Amino acid sequence: MNSEDIGGGCVGMSLMGEESPAEKLASSLLQFHHHAQQQQLNHHVQQQQQSFLANSPSSLLPAPTRLPRGYKPFVKCRLCGKAWKGKDNFFTHLVSTHFKYLWANEVPRHAEMFHCKVQDCNYQSKYRYNFLFHLAGKHKQLKQKLADEGVPLEVLTPLETDGSEFETPLDSPESIRNKLLNSALNSSSSSPSSSSCFSNGAIPTESNTKLVCRVCSKVSLNHTCHRQHVVGKHFQHFWAHHVADSMGIFNCPHHDCPYKTPNRSVFVIHLAYVHQELKLKIAESGQDPTIILPDVFGKRKYRRSSFGFGGPSLPALTRAPMNLTMAAMVEAANAVRLAAGRISSSVCHSKSI
Repeated sequence: MNSEDIGGGCVGMSLMGEESPAEKLASSLLQFHHHAQQQQLNHHVQQQQQSFLANSPSSLLPAPTRLPRGYKPFVKCRLCGKAWKGKDNFFTHLVSTHFKYLWANEVPRHAEMFHCKVQDCNYQSKYRYNFLFHLAGKHKQLKQKLADEGVPLEVLTPLETDGSEFETPLDSPESIRNKLLNSALNSSSSSPSSSSCFSNGAIPTESNTKLVCRVCSKVSLNHTCHRQHVVGKHFQHFWAHHVADSMGIFNCPHHDCPYKTPNRSVFVIHLAYVHQELKLKIAESGQDPTIILPDVFGKRKYRRSSFGFGGPSLPALTRAPMNLTMAAMVEAANAVRLAAGRISSSVCHSKSI
């Protein structure tokens, strides 16, 4: 067989579908190269996906959930429920409203200048509250004093709220009036002043009876106002360790007593008088329990002798009428109107005669 026959035979075999070794090698190399490229591409895609998933949570947050710069949350005091937008006033509120008594024996009530006695501190201020804020915050005395008193340190952290305590533009006029009325009632019940006596339904009687506090000589016009004043002004620290729960509610700790309220002042009044804690705590502190009783003056005139001992006259009794409470001024104005009405009626009667 000649070479042409051999060549023709090879060509015939190739045309019939059989590959030569060279063609098989070239085909294998091409498939291997294609497979390697596919694996490399898949690996690159996987790396891109992993990188995307790793970085996407922080980069793809929905816009409404991102807090704007300068955002201030709504916060609420755990002790009294007062709320603000932002925490700027919370610390000063704690010091000036709830815990100023902690420095009663260290910082005088009045001075020309208050000088800080902490070593290497040259701070001074003409104002007592600013001086207390300095001691409480700069020198961290508030935290230390609360720990010494056994008060839970969680009172230093306010509760964050949704801001429902504040007005919104969507409120109707009626709802705004209702909120203002409720706010006024809450503030009056939490403020142990004489003006709150009217909102509590304890209107002064015509006997013009005055109840004088034995601690500070403040005049109250009925026993409800006097009790609020004594507890809220002088003995609030007895219950400083009580804090509200996570919902801002104060729950009575006495067994089988279901009483609860969001108002701290009302809660303390409940403990002080319903459960007689005030009398017990004063006795435990070594003070005279009768200090919570008022000196009563007016139609029923009696002094401390009714409680078994006497005492000097109180300076508050000699004050000018302009220093009396708002309730007393209203009562005096009513008396003037009544007298004017009597004079007018007598004049009309004389003219008719």
